[in-house]
This record gives sequence, C-alpha cells and structure tokens, in this order.
Amino acid sequence: MFKRIFESTLFRSSGIYTISSVLNNAIPFLMIPILTRYLSPVDYGIVAMFQVLFSFISPFVGLNAYGAIHQKYYNRETVDFPKYIGNGLLILIVSTCIVSGMVWLFAGPISTLSAFPANWLWSVIIFSVGYFLNLTVLLLWVGQKKPILFGVLQVVQTLINLSISIWLVVSLSMGWQGRILGQVIAVGGLGILSLFIMWKQWRFKLEFDRNYLRHILNFGVPLVPYYLGLTVMMLVDRFFITNMIGLAETGIYMLGYQFGQIIVLLYESFNKAYVPWLYERLKMKNEAMNLKIVKLTYLIFFGILIMASLLCFIVPLVFHLVVGKEFMGASVYVLWITFGYAFNSMYKVVANNIFYTEKTQVVAWITIITGVFHVGLNYSLINLLGAIGAAQACLLSFFICFIITWVWSNKLHPMPWFFFLNKKK
Repeated sequence: MFKRIFESTLFRSSGIYTISSVLNNAIPFLMIPILTRYLSPVDYGIVAMFQVLFSFISPFVGLNAYGAIHQKYYNRETVDFPKYIGNGLLILIVSTCIVSGMVWLFAGPISTLSAFPANWLWSVIIFSVGYFLNLTVLLLWVGQKKPILFGVLQVVQTLINLSISIWLVVSLSMGWQGRILGQVIAVGGLGILSLFIMWKQWRFKLEFDRNYLRHILNFGVPLVPYYLGLTVMMLVDRFFITNMIGLAETGIYMLGYQFGQIIVLLYESFNKAYVPWLYERLKMKNEAMNLKIVKLTYLIFFGILIMASLLCFIVPLVFHLVVGKEFMGASVYVLWITFGYAFNSMYKVVANNIFYTEKTQVVAWITIITGVFHVGLNYSLINLLGAIGAAQACLLSFFICFIITWVWSNKLHPMPWFFFLNKKK
C-alpha cells in the first residue's frame, strides 16, 4: 500500500510544493545578513509590528472566504462556481470597507498599543487584501493540482518582495518604510494579478446570492476566532518576554523561533498536496479507504517526528555559520520550538478531517481554549524559568491542542484509529 502511495501524484505534488516552499523561505534567510546591516533594532521592531497587525486584521478582511471557495471547489458541480467566487469577493469588498473604517476611527489607540505609526496603517490593509487574493488563487491551484503554478507565484512574490525591499532599504536608505513598502508592493501587485487570473480562468460573477453568502459566512466567520487564537498563541510569548525580561531577549528568542518553525513550513508544503488527496477519498465513505487514510496518517506522524529530530541535530551544527555571536543564545530555544511545531503539524493533519465536515466552529473553540491556556502557561513559565519557559509553553500548548483536535476529529468523522487493537482480538 505504501509503495503505491509513494509513487502516487500525492507525493509527486508534495515534492514540488516542498521545493517551492524551501526556495520561498530560504530567500529571506539568505537576506538576513544584508538587511541587518541597514535596519536598526527599532526598524526591525516596526517591521515586526507590521506583521503582528496583519495577523490581527487579516482574518476580518474577507472573513476567510478563500477557505470556503477552496472547500467548495471539490463540490463545485453543486453550485454556480463563478458566482460562488464572486460572492466571496463581495464579502472581501464589504469587509475591507468596514475594517478600513474601524482602523481609521481607532488609529490613535492602535498606534499607541502597537508602536506602529498611525499614518502607515493603510499598508496593513492593502497587504491583507493582496494576501486574500493571492491565497484564493493559490488554493484554487491546489484544488486543480497545479503545484508548478503554485510554486512559481510564491517564489516570484518573494523575489519581488526582497528585490524591492533591498533597493529601497540599501540604495535609497528608506529604513523600515522601505522594508514595508517592499512587502506591500509585492503582495498588493500580485493581488491584482491574482484577480485577473480568477477572471480569466473562472469568469467570476459579482452577483449577490443569499444562499452562497450564507454558506461562505458559515464557513469563514467561525474561523475568525480560530485565527485570532492562533495569533495569540504565536505572539503572546514575545509580548511577555519583552515586558518581563527585555527587548534584547525577545530578539534572540525570535531568531530561535524562526529556526524552530522550519518543521511546520516543510509540513505545509506537503499539506497542500495532501488535502485534495484526502478530501477526494473521504468523499468515498469507504471503510477500506478510511483504513488506508489512518495508516498514512500514522506514517505522516512518524515522518514529522523524525524530521523534527533531524532538525534538532543539524541546526546546532550550522548555527554558528549563520548567526552572529550576539545571537548564539538563540540555539537553546530551537529544540522546544521545533517539537512544538511538530505537534502543531500533527494537529493540522487531523484538523483536515474537521474542515472536511465543515464544522469549523469546533476548531475555533479548540483554538480559543488552548489559546487561553497558552497565555497563562507562558506567563507562569516565563516568570518561573525565564525566556526558555516561553519555548516550553509552545511545546506543551501545541501538544494539548493536537490531542484535543484528534479526539474531536474522530467524534465528527469517525475513523479506525485503533485498528491494530481489533487485529489483536
């Protein structure tokens, strides 16, 4: 069975996704030595807060309609799919107007809390809209099994982003403004291209349809707290370290965090090929196929843990070649964060089953509950152990989230997870 799987389009596609993901994420790594010579720590802080604000605002821009469009692609024969896409874009237009109004009204408090310049908040909204449009096209290509187009768009976006950023930061000495403009121009520009691609390929119709809007909102709105919960889980550690220890330690921690996230970046590449494969087979409602899915899932779990172990072995060997002396302390965080994201990857494997059932509110509640737990755990462990406590909280929280999600995925879509016990009987 496994031989057939490895020879299938699933693994060929995931290989292409992995290569494009490695290229896409390797380029920013290679640019670190250049940007660190032209951006001050304050500049880096402002750029970091740009990403934080994007993480908080983006779930409200479009209300995750791209996820509903992606999911509906697999049952597109049941709807007028061009009109369905068009209704997703109508949600994007309306939600963007509302978010823009709210940001304008509360620009002062937002700027004060985030230390991000109020007159640059527009950049976060444009970036969020471009991100939505790009992701919609990328997810449609995933459904169509076009990994090469997917990879080309991702890598081109990254190259444009970094080329413009380096030109603005290095040649024009624009500091943090240049880095943010590089991101906004790349993502916003390709967002326009993505809109054109959707029009050429799908001829989307901007025609109001109450049923389609309701279906998209029922899918996407419950995911807003889910993504906000994920944002809290990703960012609360930095907030606590900054306020309880100091900004310098936050910078060191962030570097270790960046290396620890490699595992989930690799898994995401595989997941893009795995989701279409999984959904097609779950539709069969076949016990024999469900057993094959379970066996493959266990194989994926094993592969994730092996890869995490290898990364924890390799990263310390090359750390001194990549990182400056003042950041060598970041290596202590890599193991905890790597295995934390290994469990996060395993969580995503079983969460796919819940997304298939369209019970996205369950995932949202799990994320909220574990997010609250994560906040308390971070505060307690950092207070007790220092910054290493944040990395340990990452591992524990993601592990608990994985277990709870696995249990609920089986409740909503029962699978033969304990088939090996039945064999023994």
